[in-house]
Amino acid sequence: MTLATVEAGDANLVKATMAHAGVLLGRIAKPSVKALGPLSARAKWAVAGLRRSDD
Repeated sequence: MTLATVEAGDANLVKATMAHAGVLLGRIAKPSVKALGPLSARAKWAVAGLRRSDD
């Protein structure tokens, strides 16, 4: 979801999606969090790139 909102370029939606993603990751089992780690990292880099382009 976060990657899709970054592609859409909607910074407010990105922030909301990241907040909800954090809540979800906090509630799922640790093995699942580990498996999703690479995707989470990709999303964080995408958000960082969006922020740089807004400057």
